[in-house]
Amino acid sequence: MFIAFYVCYARNELVKFSLNYSILKVIISLKICRIRSYELNHELREPSRISYQSTISAKNVLVLIETDEKIYGIGEAAPFKPSTGDVQKTALKFLKLANDKLKGENPCNIENIQFLLREISKKIDFNSQTAKTAIDSACYDILGKVKNKPVYKLLSSKKPITIPNTITVYIRSIEETVKKIRYIMNKYRRNGICRVKLKLSGNPKLDKKRVLESAKIFPGEFTLDANEAYKNADLAIEVFNDIFEVLGSRVILIEQPSPRDDLKKLEYITERCKIPIFSDETVATLEDLEKIIERKLVKGINIKLQRAGGIFWAKQMAELAKASDLDIMVGCVFESGIAISQDVNFLAGISGWACGSDIDTDYEIKKNLVSEESRISFRNGGRIPLDRPGLGLELKKWVKDLIIKNRS
Repeated sequence: MFIAFYVCYARNELVKFSLNYSILKVIISLKICRIRSYELNHELREPSRISYQSTISAKNVLVLIETDEKIYGIGEAAPFKPSTGDVQKTALKFLKLANDKLKGENPCNIENIQFLLREISKKIDFNSQTAKTAIDSACYDILGKVKNKPVYKLLSSKKPITIPNTITVYIRSIEETVKKIRYIMNKYRRNGICRVKLKLSGNPKLDKKRVLESAKIFPGEFTLDANEAYKNADLAIEVFNDIFEVLGSRVILIEQPSPRDDLKKLEYITERCKIPIFSDETVATLEDLEKIIERKLVKGINIKLQRAGGIFWAKQMAELAKASDLDIMVGCVFESGIAISQDVNFLAGISGWACGSDIDTDYEIKKNLVSEESRISFRNGGRIPLDRPGLGLELKKWVKDLIIKNRS
């Protein structure tokens, strides 16, 4: 109520001061009552095949943080073991422990929340970065609601800059790839799509043909993602440079061409490839990034909040990457509109630093969880956050009904 009152009477400086004091008081005194978690089993519209796995569903977790002031925060954990290192079961287990540990803590003190989450990880024999991300998301959502600001403005960004966002084409035959490209061009034409991402298989002839055939149809730019598919570094360099000779700067970057643990191979490809090489699976956390920078392994990095542990750590990764002259893109795993909102707010919060984004999995999921009014838009070629407090999300009625049913 005090937030609405503040908006109505903002011209009265005395009232403004007293209500700012009220906001400050709430921030200081706010306490977590409980952390609720619910299984979210998403069905994908079609199989999504990358070099090491084909996926038809996403087993995620919805997280709600309730406070003593009846202010709620929302988040989503999106475990995908090959990328995040955990699964739904471990995320749920971690969230149960977090509920016990964080009761009575102030969700607006996010640094302290992250410290306590690290303490949990130290005491147990497993970790869940995605559970931490969901809690981080809910805490930022609460903080934004208390301060009456969208999350991206909490990150010191006054206005989002439109960053080109890709729509992903997963591994398929050349004919199916061409068909998919035509479908994407038609479906997202009004969104101003200017960039497409192609997943690579590690088969040099197939990859090269798929890229070049796609480029004949789609007039815009491309990013390529090998997901560690190229074990032979010289072969990777040959294929990528052949593509560059035809398409030049239309290919913006190539993600993770080689196995994540083979840093020498990644460095070798980066030094010899004419297309900028970005790290993806190799750079999950802040500690991973420090190793990347120390050895100057790549030209850029893909920051994914579900691996980083949330906005708190991802922001530090972005600051370190920028200071080290590394380009930044922001990606996602198999996330619904809930986690996508967190990703896009983070992107907008660092948008002056990012060269692109790959935030599109909410379009892959059959059932949308958030209302159309609170769904993150895709316009002028980029994903744009809502100008609403916190993450600005409103769950659909059927999701709310499910939550109420599971409470009883």
